[in-house]
Amino acid sequence: HVLEWARELYADDAARRYFSGVGVHWYGGLNTENLKLTHLLAPEKFILATEACNCGGVVYEEPDIAQWWSRAESLGLDILE
Repeated sequence: HVLEWARELYADDAARRYFSGVGVHWYGGLNTENLKLTHLLAPEKFILATEACNCGGVVYEEPDIAQWWSRAESLGLDILE
């Protein structure tokens, strides 16, 4: 929905000056096309990832450092991308 929100936020030139950018969080996967189109709406504005997640297998029945480390690496990549 980031593209829809950005269109609304930036449609009013008087209000637009009060926004430095938009925040985005995605649970349904990274939609790079919407991010690209949002950027093209206002290239001078930022797009900030407000959260990152790697939701598969959040809770493990047995403590296993390899599983937790793998999850941590995925989360780190999500933040950096």
